[in-house]
Amino acid sequence: TLQHQRNENDNPLDGARFNVDYATKWGGLKWEMGYQFRYLLHVGQFTFLERTLGTNDFVVDPRFSNRVDLERHIHSAYTQTAGKSGKWDYVFGLRGEYADRE
Repeated sequence: TLQHQRNENDNPLDGARFNVDYATKWGGLKWEMGYQFRYLLHVGQFTFLERTLGTNDFVVDPRFSNRVDLERHIHSAYTQTAGKSGKWDYVFGLRGEYADRE
């Protein structure tokens, strides 16, 4: 099998993640809460080239060539409490998330 395709990609990913968590005891319960921020910047160029048979020349194949320009911000927060009652352990919690993607 001969490979007559080649791809040239420029696909950098830049991102950051920050989170802060807090936990404390409150009576017989453990209470936790936290916040997280995530950021992603993904700008990529994907060029697929196909070799012209009988030559060493490559031409762009538009069926597979593409680009991406993505920026995403995500904010999330949670709170939960955990405890024990007899033989039962339990955890109740709530999580919310807001995402903005362009």
